[in-house]
Amino acid sequence: MKQFLQKLTAMFLMFATCNALSVGPISGGSGGGSGDVVGPASSTDNAIVRYDGTTGKLLQNSSITVTDDGYIYAPNGASATPSYSFANNTDTGLFYTTTGATYIGVSIDNSTKAAFLSTGEFYLGALSGTGKLSIQGNGTTTGKAFAVANSSGTTTAYIQDDGSISAGASTSSGTMSYAFGNNNTASGVRSVAMGDGNVSNASTAMCFGSSNTSSGIAAICFGDNNTSSATLAVSHGFRVVASRRAQRSFSGDGYFGANGTAQGIEVTLQVKTTNNTATTLWLNGASQGSNVRFNLQSGYVVSGVLTVHGVKSDGSAVAMFVRQISYKNVGGTSSEVFAPVTIGTDNASGCALSFLNPDTNDAIEPQVTGITAETWRWTATFYGVETAYGN
Repeated sequence: MKQFLQKLTAMFLMFATCNALSVGPISGGSGGGSGDVVGPASSTDNAIVRYDGTTGKLLQNSSITVTDDGYIYAPNGASATPSYSFANNTDTGLFYTTTGATYIGVSIDNSTKAAFLSTGEFYLGALSGTGKLSIQGNGTTTGKAFAVANSSGTTTAYIQDDGSISAGASTSSGTMSYAFGNNNTASGVRSVAMGDGNVSNASTAMCFGSSNTSSGIAAICFGDNNTSSATLAVSHGFRVVASRRAQRSFSGDGYFGANGTAQGIEVTLQVKTTNNTATTLWLNGASQGSNVRFNLQSGYVVSGVLTVHGVKSDGSAVAMFVRQISYKNVGGTSSEVFAPVTIGTDNASGCALSFLNPDTNDAIEPQVTGITAETWRWTATFYGVETAYGN
């Protein structure tokens, strides 16, 4: 900052010397002076000499000094009296201050319009985060590396030191998170919340629209009042809930008193077989407990079409089964509404499809039976509806 100030001082002095002073020889020599120039009784060492009055014969001291090494120093100045200003606008220019904060300020008509702080921060408009624009190199003041405020001083957009971005009345507290609009919160790492009243509080979760909540890892919400609470879950439409891993929930403009009570759902299940033992298809492709089963929620009925597709490891054989299914969970007891109905003709290729009793784990558990010593990859999709029963 010192060197910056010195360069600015030198620049202003150069203009002042060229445009105003044009000083000739002061004493004896070949100039036109008569040797009768009079100075003060004492002076400041290294101070620049100034004319006193208009006679051209009186000199006076000044507060600007030039060292033997060529360094130029001037008074700090203030917003109303800048150290470096203009003849036609003396309260516009540059000044330096240590009052409240140490900074070089830019004053226009006796008002600070920009400031370069000793902490490496920059404000365009005013200090303390109330300007139109602030760039804070180390975020020591507010933790925001870049901030924009409105005319009343309220921060309306900012980039934090960790790369997170907020715009509007929203908060992005997760590392590299993004929140835009009104009253949104992105607290998960690399999460996104856009619109009005959305909350993304899990890693890489996203919300778009109004009053949505994405609390599952990499979960997504679109629309109004939706919830995606499971990993990779997606909900879109109006008041739907995606609570199973990688489930997609959707609806139009209707529900029965609570979110998720009337919605379309879609899930995908996978597993690999290497023998002829009945093996459950899972939401994540492996047996890891109830959180990855196609679970049945108490108080709900789930109905739809299940398509199961199997492929042998060398691609020489393919199996396909399509079933219409319906299950319910009443007070914690799960059961079939009706036995699975075959749609079309099975292409079994020596394999089989069955269903585990749903009350065993309160879940829809299709099971595939492969062939001994053969590796088969199985993928299934369920497309249907989920409805809460009640008045």
